[in-house]
Amino acid sequence: MSGLTLCCFCLGVPGPVDQPGPCSEKLKGLFIMGGNTDSRGNTTVCAEFNFAADIVLNRFFCPTYIATWEFCCENKLPWSFCDNWQAQDSDKARFMKSIFKHTMNTVATCAHYQREMTAGPGFVSCDSYAMVAAINDGFVWVSEPVAVTVELQGTYTQGMMVLDKLGVLEKEHSGPGELGLPEVIRELHLYRCQLFIFTKL
Repeated sequence: MSGLTLCCFCLGVPGPVDQPGPCSEKLKGLFIMGGNTDSRGNTTVCAEFNFAADIVLNRFFCPTYIATWEFCCENKLPWSFCDNWQAQDSDKARFMKSIFKHTMNTVATCAHYQREMTAGPGFVSCDSYAMVAAINDGFVWVSEPVAVTVELQGTYTQGMMVLDKLGVLEKEHSGPGELGLPEVIRELHLYRCQLFIFTKL
């Protein structure tokens, strides 16, 4: 299992919270879609869905990249792209159109969902960005090394991802950057990502 790369969207981790996660030392890298950087929630006031009760950030110590909710909102796929993508004459395109139908209808009609959004119209293809980064981290243009954890007890902030920019938590990590910290993805090569999604998914 040496060199395994794990891409996860909602990872439940059994066992004591102060011990490394299963196979943590054998992972080459961990690519996560989840969490938030600006306390913008989509499940509770401050919690992103995948991190609402997640302790994965405290259990895995391999190189980690995080595509947060705000990042995904700011890098929406244009509706014109989605229309062309799903209009392809292929089984994959028809499958994608089928599984995205409910979400796309919800985006157009649900006021609550629209309040969750930021940075204009488009389709938030959250999991796709973590996946393409896991396949080729060259898609990642800018990332920020920073220690992170999840608030598990706050009355209003439970489930919020916390960025420790001051180093107060003194967390140890074997991250990809020089500081050995997880990398919060800030910018992707969006055109290359769209091309990859269009041709491969």
